[in-house]
Amino acid sequence: MSQEISYSSSEGSFAPVAITTLSRIECLKTTIDSLGRCHCAEYTDVYISVDYPPNTKYKSGYVEVCNYLNTIHDDHPFKSLHLYFHKVNLGPFENYLWLVRLILSKHDSIIILEDDNEPAPCFLDFCNKALQIYATDNDVVVINPSDYVWCGDGYTPLLRSINIDDCNTEKRQMLWHGMASWSECILPYYNFVLDQSILSIGDHPLALLKLFKRSKSLCYQYLKDTYNTRVKTPWHNGRLYSIDMTWDVAMIVFDKVAICPIENLQRDLGVVGNGHSFTKAFSNSAELQNRKLKEEPEFDFVNPQDAALNMDELILHDKFQSKPWWKWAFLITGYLAKYLQRKLTGKSQKLINPWSEYDK
Repeated sequence: MSQEISYSSSEGSFAPVAITTLSRIECLKTTIDSLGRCHCAEYTDVYISVDYPPNTKYKSGYVEVCNYLNTIHDDHPFKSLHLYFHKVNLGPFENYLWLVRLILSKHDSIIILEDDNEPAPCFLDFCNKALQIYATDNDVVVINPSDYVWCGDGYTPLLRSINIDDCNTEKRQMLWHGMASWSECILPYYNFVLDQSILSIGDHPLALLKLFKRSKSLCYQYLKDTYNTRVKTPWHNGRLYSIDMTWDVAMIVFDKVAICPIENLQRDLGVVGNGHSFTKAFSNSAELQNRKLKEEPEFDFVNPQDAALNMDELILHDKFQSKPWWKWAFLITGYLAKYLQRKLTGKSQKLINPWSEYDK
């Protein structure tokens, strides 16, 4: 049976939505149009931060985005629409952080969308109800209204064997596209990454072993792109930034989870390769762009207390992201060198749990 979840529609009881953008006009239009058709849109404050183009390649798209947003500023379905146009290029990471910090200086929760996410009609309803249902659950640090998993060349949605009449949500330790969270969860986590405390996981072999046992592919990616080197994302211009992988690693090491729907509540329009991180189309992009979204305007949680941890996703991820032994040998050699260097130079840190002092 469905469990009826009610929540107040009073001032401030609906989480605001953050969207950062630059020049992807068609994706942005779809995101905003779909968000405007969501149940609860009329109670929702929407904040959009437009970065300044880094070069002329993005100029025409940027102008279109600015013109479009100025057109809808006084004609939209939301409670309020706040637009910010930067005069210098911040870059995608800094633009994102700037907007999230601004919103959380005024609100205690937030919903974050990328400008290429197409939400289902019940997207906002799911996020707001989940934020209330799990508000006091210290194991849950984020709500993720997506059922995607990234494997190999594209996203491979899992085949569900769970009966949604028993429970229509699950716990996961992988985060992907679109999220909601509370200020006491998201801000300590961001600081954990930005001040490089996430490197403390690599400084503690037992924590690293825990990550390896749960997901070899995430352990590999963490060492390769975060701990051993500072060349690729999540590093940018000498700074560490939050990405999906850093969320995943932190959740696994510190036994936290995301709450996800079993049914699909959003489509990713960026699979055509028009984004910052992914610049070529996935082989299954057409299939993914046409995935069916849940059509009902409201999301009725079924026994949310029974949501179970889905390990299949991590297993699937490892299967498609497996590495040959010689790459692991090269990686471990680099790790040991970095580990000893940090220890000998006094840079090694105690293991820092971003959520230990911020239980809800």
